[in-house]
Amino acid sequence: MPDDPDSLLSWALAVLPGPELLVVPCGSGATTIAVARLGRQACGADHDPGVVRRARESLRHEDDDVRLRTRFLVVEGPLPFDADSFDGALVDGGELSTEALLELVRSVVGVIRPEGGIGVRCTRLAAQRIGEMSSETLRVDGSRDLGGLVGVRLRVASPSRGAVAPEPAEASAPVEVRALLTALREDQRRLGQLEYERMSLRRELQDRAAADEAHAQERLRLEEELRALRQATDERAAEVARVRQELAAGGERVAAIQRELAAAEAARVHVEGRLAHALSEVEGLTERIGTVEQEARKRAEETASAQARERQTREQLDAARKKLRRQEASVEALEELRASRSYKLMRFMWRVKRRLRRPFSRSRQ
Repeated sequence: MPDDPDSLLSWALAVLPGPELLVVPCGSGATTIAVARLGRQACGADHDPGVVRRARESLRHEDDDVRLRTRFLVVEGPLPFDADSFDGALVDGGELSTEALLELVRSVVGVIRPEGGIGVRCTRLAAQRIGEMSSETLRVDGSRDLGGLVGVRLRVASPSRGAVAPEPAEASAPVEVRALLTALREDQRRLGQLEYERMSLRRELQDRAAADEAHAQERLRLEEELRALRQATDERAAEVARVRQELAAGGERVAAIQRELAAAEAARVHVEGRLAHALSEVEGLTERIGTVEQEARKRAEETASAQARERQTREQLDAARKKLRRQEASVEALEELRASRSYKLMRFMWRVKRRLRRPFSRSRQ
């Protein structure tokens, strides 16, 4: 049953008379607890045990007076209540099918006292079907819009549903008989309440039995874990004892290792001294190497300069050789030209002499 005090709860309390109300299905129990806070006896019923368990958990946070006026029951099937058990009932059928809601309303009618009221929240289609249920013993006494759903008020007109109506002679019966009948109805109502309390206690005992069984299983599991922990503790203790024995036996080894460490420390100091001396020698050698490197760079520069001069001299020598070869070629050409000219001159002179001799030879003849 959703907690909606501005619509459903306020409307239901306004239209439902009587101090004892039945809320079905009760859901989380918010509406049932709200009814009890207003001083009425409230009984919430639902078919879901988990929902009822949560409703009972919510009730634990209320005052003692509210807890005394509130009951929650798990109902599977028809309502386990006697006739005339409640003055009114509040039925939330917003999430129920139409047929299921009609069946629930018929069941609720059987436990309401004469002139009691039933407030039903349902869909418009279900409200129409509920209107068709109107008879001499059940009539629609009004409706109201409740946030998309419809609130229908039903009035139970007959003093008994499904049973034979009281004889008219009862009205004229003696006062003692009417008092006895009233006491009988009160005893029936009280027996119904005791039956509800018995069922509630039985459910609580079942829940406690299940909880005790779960606790017993948990205790067995914890005992098993405790045994395992004790066994592990014993094993750890044995391991610690063994380690202590090993530590005691290893004391001499530790002393020997400490002596070796002392000797190693002395050797380290000696090696550090030698290393310092070697470092000083290395520094001296480094300085000498630097000087040698400077001299080597200087000689390398001189060598490079000499090589440059040598290359220049070779280039000059090659140029002079080329020039000399050109001059020798020129001299050879001149010699050849001179020899050619000398040969030509000799031939010319020879010819001149020969010509000069011819006139003299002819004159002699």
